[in-house]
Amino acid sequence: TGNAVVNPPFYISAANAKISNGPNGGVQVAIKNNGGEDYQIQSVVISNCGTYTGAPDSIAADAVATVTVECDVANALTAGSNIKGDITITYRKVGIAVDLTSTGTIAQKVVA
Repeated sequence: TGNAVVNPPFYISAANAKISNGPNGGVQVAIKNNGGEDYQIQSVVISNCGTYTGAPDSIAADAVATVTVECDVANALTAGSNIKGDITITYRKVGIAVDLTSTGTIAQKVVA
């Protein structure tokens, strides 16, 4: 249980922090594109965890992209603990090489 929110054009429709998401645990987030146009996600960073490195990912208008941000060794998750951090989604409009950001916060209880 917990919450995760980011600024438009994105919306986090679901999030979970699990020790099984990667070798040190991680946070899986479902990011919905409410922006009305297609974007390319360049990176997703969660402070106190790590960086999603599978980008760039295309995300169409009204579509949902699910990414897993694996935590660094120094931020390894423990079941039953809580993770709180800032989320930064770096993205671009299709065909335009200018980085834009959507920021927010996450607070989740870590599960196995």
